[in-house]
Amino acid sequence: ITIRNDFDYHGTVLEVGMPRNDIFYSDYSSIANDTRIKLGIPSSVKTVLYAPTWRAYDVNVANGINFDLLKKSLEIRFGGDWKMLIRLHHNDRNTYELDSPLCLNVTDYPDMQDLLCLCDILITDYSSAIWDYSLTKKIIILFVPDLDNYVKNRGLVSDIYTWHLPVCKSDKELNDYIRSFDYHKYGSCIEMHHNDYGILGNGNATNAVVDLIEQVTGLNTDRC
Repeated sequence: ITIRNDFDYHGTVLEVGMPRNDIFYSDYSSIANDTRIKLGIPSSVKTVLYAPTWRAYDVNVANGINFDLLKKSLEIRFGGDWKMLIRLHHNDRNTYELDSPLCLNVTDYPDMQDLLCLCDILITDYSSAIWDYSLTKKIIILFVPDLDNYVKNRGLVSDIYTWHLPVCKSDKELNDYIRSFDYHKYGSCIEMHHNDYGILGNGNATNAVVDLIEQVTGLNTDRC
């Protein structure tokens, strides 16, 4: 329904999930390890990815989080050493400069899914990466200090509070949530998220799309 309404599309829709998410239905540890090596992150270091999406109004999303405080909160609650990764929307890549030496800018890394395989926690806002990453059942936190402004200027398909994910509207709320994080409560949130919004994939979306292309075009594709 969303695809048809938002894009005025009236063609075939395969309800098989996203091909880009097939990797999450199998062991993706090798992808995570390869990504870690490419980024030069030691195996002992945990990672949090901050991936804000684009706004149609001016707001400095690059420096919206106090990364020094975030790192401390992560270490207090989860232990270990943490590396902050930040991936800006491509429309913002030349707009903002990062001012924290704690952050590794991965905006130009070619594949977002590789980063999702790698990171232990995703902090985002209104990005569709939420639904991709939820398949891993790892931690998602919505950091939305501009929620009212975003809803007014761009709008949301559904109320953010019906997504059943933690919503933090300030740096304090973000760090308070992390320091009091409860795995059991969060697991229930992910379960409700999937129950309400559904999971259509099973790891075979790519093959389903290729089958449709072959059917429509009459061509035999090379799947090796």
